[in-house]
Amino acid sequence: MKISKLTKLTGYSRNTIQYYTRIGLLMPLQKGADHDYTQREVDDLAYIEKLKAMSFSIKDIQAIIRLKRDRKSTRLN
Repeated sequence: MKISKLTKLTGYSRNTIQYYTRIGLLMPLQKGADHDYTQREVDDLAYIEKLKAMSFSIKDIQAIIRLKRDRKSTRLN
């Protein structure tokens, strides 16, 4: 889905989604110059929101998301 649809679904601004993508919190599929956001990004934004509500910093959230992804990729191997 395009970023405009993701903003409508989640309530996050375009700038926030682009920032989260730039710093690696979101990892949408790349289609040429565009990003293709999926349900995974919707779920990740909900998870990020929960972590922010628990007062985790962006750096902490990055580390948690990285660990979560690493754990998932380990399970696949």
